[in-house]
Amino acid sequence: MSTPAEIQADTLKRFIAGWGGWTMESFFATLSDDFTQKPLPLSRGEPARGREQLYPLLSSLMTMITNFKLTIHNTIHDPSNNAAVVYVVADGHTPFGPYYNEQAVFIWFNSKGDKVDRIEELFDTAFMAEFEPKFKKWALENPGAAAGRPPPANA
Repeated sequence: MSTPAEIQADTLKRFIAGWGGWTMESFFATLSDDFTQKPLPLSRGEPARGREQLYPLLSSLMTMITNFKLTIHNTIHDPSNNAAVVYVVADGHTPFGPYYNEQAVFIWFNSKGDKVDRIEELFDTAFMAEFEPKFKKWALENPGAAAGRPPPANA
């Protein structure tokens, strides 16, 4: 039988692999029913998003960003607090230029350790200041990219 730390470590690996796989199914596979994502820094003023709110945003991003690559630079796992942190660079191509976003992602696991309950993502603010207006314009011009609903967490 696996220890809680081993279960969390496996979930963390699956979460990172799912994110790097850059499909809706792979990304949502490790998220709990009560999952929330909070964009940081707090000065962005963005509210936390649940699965239902995150799905159309990610659907649009995954449609738009091609040749996506996730490079992990640092990973810290703190099993006693059901938490982990990863520092990554996400890069790819968009219709309006390169995508290169440095992120620190704070991750919390559910009590079993087999699902991700919450993430807080600290985005590269300089990159996002340029990217977000272009992305919002693209999303308005491509409304079909945000179609669908997230799969159930227990799937």
